[in-house]
Amino acid sequence: MTMNLKDKLTAKSADLIGRIAEVSSNLHEEPKQWEKIHTLDCSRILPNPYQYRLYFSEEKIEELMEAFDKDGQLQPIGVRRVGDNYQIIFGEHRWRAATRRNGKVLAIIREVTDEQMASMCFGENKQRSNPSAYEDYRAIVIQRQMGKTPKEIMASLQLRNQDYYKLDAFSKFPEPVIQYIEKNLTVIGKTEAEALSQFLTDDKGRYDSGKFTEVVLDAMDRFVHGNIKTRKQLISYVEANLKIKTEKPARTSPKRVDLEPKSEPVSFEGKPVGTLTHSSTTLTLSLNKEELPQDKIQEFHDFVEKFLKS
Repeated sequence: MTMNLKDKLTAKSADLIGRIAEVSSNLHEEPKQWEKIHTLDCSRILPNPYQYRLYFSEEKIEELMEAFDKDGQLQPIGVRRVGDNYQIIFGEHRWRAATRRNGKVLAIIREVTDEQMASMCFGENKQRSNPSAYEDYRAIVIQRQMGKTPKEIMASLQLRNQDYYKLDAFSKFPEPVIQYIEKNLTVIGKTEAEALSQFLTDDKGRYDSGKFTEVVLDAMDRFVHGNIKTRKQLISYVEANLKIKTEKPARTSPKRVDLEPKSEPVSFEGKPVGTLTHSSTTLTLSLNKEELPQDKIQEFHDFVEKFLKS
């Protein structure tokens, strides 16, 4: 049975919800029956190597520290063993809070693959935080470094096709622009990244990266300091200031002015069969096939061919 558009959209939505739920369930932050909760020295714990976040909320860390002082650490973090140390699977805010509190943290030790760690890290951040568009792009970069194809990355991170390619627009930005964004993560979103990248990929090569960098850095700085109020205005400012240089046309010889064409009738055996139109640049012969004897058409064709070759 052929599905209609409504059914297809419903199915896709259900699939997306299912994938997100799968990532959420894969976090399994609650200890399993057979798992022990260990007290570990925070200095032996390293951040998740697939952590793409650049910003961790100081407010959230302070709230956790207060909660630890009041009720203790109610929920352990997850780690995996690496040599004599550990790497965080989930719970980096809790680890940071515990590090500042007393240097000890409750943790579950689990065995997970690199791919599982990267996927779970993304799932946890999506559940509990609000990563910026640039940070989500960093998650794509990490997945790419693991050798995944765009299709595999979209499946692993539950990204829609259009969102994947919007985020990937950051890859086209010059390094100074990236450095500014890393210090001001909310300055542009994925939609603005896509819009800005189009100025670098103009099919006529009208914008060079040097000019792009200068104008975009200026626009972002104005936005950060409130001189540009919205991201939409930021894009308009960039577009207005990336003016195309119009080159003076090269000098050329004056074009030859075509004379007004003249037409003359063409006759065969005393009857008009067409017209010959000629000007200073063109010569056009139009014949009415019905007015010519059939045995003469091939003869005429052979004549013209022979004439042009001579």
